[in-house]
Amino acid sequence: MYENARDQNRFSKKEFLYEISGLPGVYVPSLYDIEVDEDGYVADFIAHNGVNFIQSNVALDLVEHPIYSLWTSKKSCYEYDDYLSLMVAMGCNKKCPYCVVGTVQGARDGKALQINHEQVLRLALDRYSQYGTRIVKLFFSSAFSDGGDDINSSNLKNLLIKLNSFGLQAKTGSLNIKQADDELFELLKANGQADVTFAPETVEHLRPIIGKAYISDDKLFYLAEQCNKHNMSLKLYMLGGIPGETDRDTIMQADLINRIRRTLRRDLLLEIHYNPVFVKAQTPLQHFATPRPEEIRRKYHILKTNITEQPTVFVTTITDSMVYYQPLLSIGDFNSAKILAHLYKKKRVTEEDWKHAFVELGISDERYFKRKDISRKLPWQHIGYVDHDKMAKRSQSILNLESKRLSINVVEH
Repeated sequence: MYENARDQNRFSKKEFLYEISGLPGVYVPSLYDIEVDEDGYVADFIAHNGVNFIQSNVALDLVEHPIYSLWTSKKSCYEYDDYLSLMVAMGCNKKCPYCVVGTVQGARDGKALQINHEQVLRLALDRYSQYGTRIVKLFFSSAFSDGGDDINSSNLKNLLIKLNSFGLQAKTGSLNIKQADDELFELLKANGQADVTFAPETVEHLRPIIGKAYISDDKLFYLAEQCNKHNMSLKLYMLGGIPGETDRDTIMQADLINRIRRTLRRDLLLEIHYNPVFVKAQTPLQHFATPRPEEIRRKYHILKTNITEQPTVFVTTITDSMVYYQPLLSIGDFNSAKILAHLYKKKRVTEEDWKHAFVELGISDERYFKRKDISRKLPWQHIGYVDHDKMAKRSQSILNLESKRLSINVVEH
């Protein structure tokens, strides 16, 4: 666009940036002066183009504009030599407060966008006819549902049946527990899937805080029993450091894992993906805090030392420097940019390198591991994927649930 305008001598680069900044959904950072104080709040805000709030554009329809891989290679695949990657849903109706996908993606009304079966079949059969690719990886299948505001399994099951009828094999990633029933397990097995993944995240009494009150422990044992019946391994996503969590909860989390391991056949793998809650901009948890590496590693030690049932395999980022630098990126600001500029020439950046960079630049990392006042403005709140007032109310609701939970803990002990 700029080159066309320049060739026609219509305006300079500066004029061009001002021009496009008036288009819906276009954000030009250089046209904004944003001063952020030491605590990470906006102290001063100047929009040189007069646009004080940038509303994101509505996502394109997945049927008319499908998102899929044009090609794959062995370097880009997970455990298979080749497969078609296909996004079957964008966004999520459940709106877990820590999840960017459910918050910023989807339709304007907040519901998940869905691709239809016909488009999936067209793309899958086209890839098969060109390259002989039989495996179709269905990304965000956990949100692929025709259940209105809720989630059910009928849409996914019908798609699995259709793909299988053409000799194709569909693979799913993490699924919503509301989709789990005997027929779904049977269809996944028929499509050659060897394991299933679900995300209970934490112990039952803390799940309401993160929007997962609908998941009961009994349902988790049901999953293990279905895995036994259909000869499938089980993967569970778990979080540490969620609002209201105590060491006692972490011990209870270990006990829950032990009980699931006892329910699951010993020849089937139980894989626990345990990571800290990384708070992210543009989500209700943006006002909360990611636990510092020392704290989440302490939690992880408590969890692991209370695991008595084997074999239980853990997959985690907690031993990696990611637990330190992820908050710098997920709730980043201008100081994050300074740190990145300071380190980008290093080929391998360790956790100590990240920490030393703060010291060398005379910057504090406190704001990235500290809770935020819901009434104060954060550096990204001039960009709107959702209504920030509604998001603040959701944050306050989480605070209220946390306070109630901690009060119960005091009474119980």
